Amino acid sequence: MFIAASVFFYCALILSLVFRTTERWRVKLSAGARQWVLWSFVLIPWLVALSVTSVVLMPDSAVAMPSWFLALTHWHHINVFNFYSWHSVLVLLFAATSFLAIVRHTHQLLKHRSALGALLSLDGFTKNSSLGSTVIYAFTAGLFRPKVFISPALQAQLSAAENDIVSRHELAHQLRLDPLRKWSFSFLAAFYLPVISHRLRREFSLCLELAADDYAAGGGSGGTTVASTVIKLCRLSRNQQQFPSPLSCHFYASEIEARVHYQLRSEPGRGFPLSLFVVFLCVLLASCLLSVDSYHHAIEAIFSH
Repeated sequence: MFIAASVFFYCALILSLVFRTTERWRVKLSAGARQWVLWSFVLIPWLVALSVTSVVLMPDSAVAMPSWFLALTHWHHINVFNFYSWHSVLVLLFAATSFLAIVRHTHQLLKHRSALGALLSLDGFTKNSSLGSTVIYAFTAGLFRPKVFISPALQAQLSAAENDIVSRHELAHQLRLDPLRKWSFSFLAAFYLPVISHRLRREFSLCLELAADDYAAGGGSGGTTVASTVIKLCRLSRNQQQFPSPLSCHFYASEIEARVHYQLRSEPGRGFPLSLFVVFLCVLLASCLLSVDSYHHAIEAIFSH
């Protein structure tokens, strides 16, 4: 646990610096590629921590490895752990972070299900009565079986082409289980510092909207019509109450300016940089694997255990 926690937090620190310094580069990527990059940020600490811990704890299984490699990855006293020492600090910190993330996101999940159940019980949403004819909304809610909600009041104020864009946009959220992906990503991002976690979740939500906009534009409408529809819905829905859940996907509630610029871009977004990702992952894995014991003994020079 100590080895895994120390490697995990080290990777999170490095990736936080990378995240803050690559913002302009990420903007040039396509919505799909940007999602892969963001998933990499939240998954790499887990993958590297598990990999390093497995190698350090099972050196005898790697009989084919050269002796110099085993010497570098050797843990001098692998079976010794004193809970009443500095070793327990990182373990307790990781355990507390995990506990808070589980409690917070379980509560968020239950709250979302409760709000969705209350929403489906309203006649205004199930039977298109007076409530549905006066309120403007377009969103997708529900984690495992998401449902699309588009009000008649909104449909009445849009042209046929614009209604098709809104329908295809929400259909994309439904088919891709975007509320569930949003919740899963939010849980993994919770292990970063709050300021980085907030920016990760915000950018991922934007990427989901950009990808849904691309799906809508792929129906033949084109990026210009999608951009104008986004602006129109933003104006129509001003001061409208939204579905009270951060897990829902609203057509008009996320980074309007960024979505418009994305649809009006002159060049298509770049693809996922697979070779760069592999190189970076290998360097990060090697640096953690070869320095974990050195890091441990460097700390021991300051704190006695």
